Amino acid sequence: MFDVDVTADGQVDKATVRESMIGDREIVSCMEDALHGMSLPGVVASLRSSGPVYGDSVSPEGRAPMGHPAAAAAAAGAAVNLIPIVLIAGGVTILVAVTAHVAEEVVEEVGEAIEAARRRRAVEQMCATELERCLSYRPQPDWNQEDFASHKHCNFCYSECKKKGEWPDYKCPRPGYRPN
Repeated sequence: MFDVDVTADGQVDKATVRESMIGDREIVSCMEDALHGMSLPGVVASLRSSGPVYGDSVSPEGRAPMGHPAAAAAAAGAAVNLIPIVLIAGGVTILVAVTAHVAEEVVEEVGEAIEAARRRRAVEQMCATELERCLSYRPQPDWNQEDFASHKHCNFCYSECKKKGEWPDYKCPRPGYRPN
């Protein structure tokens, strides 16, 4: 079992053996060196997007899926367990487990990105609710027809709402709204 420290750009900064049943220190050292030479941008990207993790082996031909971390990895200290790697050499099967520890600045960045995504979803949900309300009653109030025609342009109001984070009552007034 290995622990690797991954920098913000996905480079393995440090690889250390946590636990080993292999009696040969040279093989373990070789495995540490191979892990240290890896690039794991998928680990960092997965924390940002909660998508699949893809690891880079030493050679481009050896690239293979390595795991799917939980979205909570950032909140749980940014340790991402990758699925085991199976090596077969000279008739011996070696199972290698790797835990990637991501740099502190990435954890903070991921936390901020998650919070921003939550805010965006809340705004989009509010805007979608107001869009439905607008589409259910499209006539523009008499007091607003001179500026914005006889019917509300609900889709334009929806787009503006998503950009600004609030429903544009001046353009698509909700029931009961009157300007001051």
